[in-house]
Amino acid sequence: MSALFSELIEYFREWERKKLSGQAADPDELIQHLLQRRFHCWTLPASRSSSPLSCMEYMEMISGLSGYCPSAVLSMAMHLYTVWGLSLGANQTKVKNYLDQVEGQDILFASPNEPGLYLMAPGQMRDEDYRIHAVPCEGGYRVSGIKKFVSLEPYLRYLPTYCKVQGYQGSYHGIIMLLLDKQAPGVSVDSDWNVVSMAATSSNGVRFDDVFVPQEAVVFEVDRVPADTELLGYLFRLTVASVYYGIACRAVSYIEGKCKTRRIPHYTKPLSFFPGVQYTLAEMLILLETSRSQLERLCRTLDLYLKGSRTAGSQKELKRISLITKDYVVKAAEETVNKAMKIEGIESISERSPLSVLYQEVKAGMFHPPQRDVTYEIIAKDQFGIIPLRNRW
Repeated sequence: MSALFSELIEYFREWERKKLSGQAADPDELIQHLLQRRFHCWTLPASRSSSPLSCMEYMEMISGLSGYCPSAVLSMAMHLYTVWGLSLGANQTKVKNYLDQVEGQDILFASPNEPGLYLMAPGQMRDEDYRIHAVPCEGGYRVSGIKKFVSLEPYLRYLPTYCKVQGYQGSYHGIIMLLLDKQAPGVSVDSDWNVVSMAATSSNGVRFDDVFVPQEAVVFEVDRVPADTELLGYLFRLTVASVYYGIACRAVSYIEGKCKTRRIPHYTKPLSFFPGVQYTLAEMLILLETSRSQLERLCRTLDLYLKGSRTAGSQKELKRISLITKDYVVKAAEETVNKAMKIEGIESISERSPLSVLYQEVKAGMFHPPQRDVTYEIIAKDQFGIIPLRNRW
């Protein structure tokens, strides 16, 4: 890996060591360090003097860091995948000025989240059921509503946001993506992120009250959503899977080291010699290896897509692989952490054990969209050849 990765991993390890020893260790310290090291520019093509960023390189970086502070890495990764996706898939005439501010002014972006159009035909869209509305006006739109779960909210400036165009009567879903400025008049923050899992992501809600957004801030028009925004969904799933794979890796490495040194009363050999521990560790390694294999497949397929292999068949395959990868890796990570806690015993819920932190953080995995029931329905319908836009059930 790069020199940047080596430097960051040492910093994150030292931060975790301080936290587990009872010293002051605020996740904001990690965010500030990442900003100082220009990590927020890492996925921008303009910041890379050598070859373009590969999905495998991205996965290795995110998973390598996330095991030491999942909240901080997940938060920053939401910005990283967003600017990466916008730099590759959006109208560059419109987004260039915004993306230049990432490097020039250390500006951060929110994740656009998902538009929530998985199994919905355009004719089923109702204005009142969509959370954020855009009313056309002279020179742009007037936006009202609330964008929920905005990771890294205190640090952000721009919020790529899916909005329902009020009164739209065309043949598309009527969804556009706008770049909203958090400093614009009418924007306020709801400090409503009061959770126990991924708490340090500061994923507050951001409210829009008749906020004017100029036409030049329309990143994707109604005829381009969701067709041209699929890339952001693929990168989002890769990001989520990478973060939770990193959690699983940290659980395995920690418990392996623990078993090699911990001894049972009245026995001279360490815990690693006991069959029950060996069997459990083997199960964890199988979960870890299969998760990595699935991640690598997603990376290879997505890299081909980014290089121009964008047929209808390749998009269908990529959608299926990305959904399967996110679901499997997140589920496997939670199971891996649970098995590690079984080995360590009651000490695993101590604040001095990294497993207590990983246990809290991994629980958020099941709530990243699309959730499991929707994921399974999409995968199965694609396999059966059922077109849900015509007949979902």
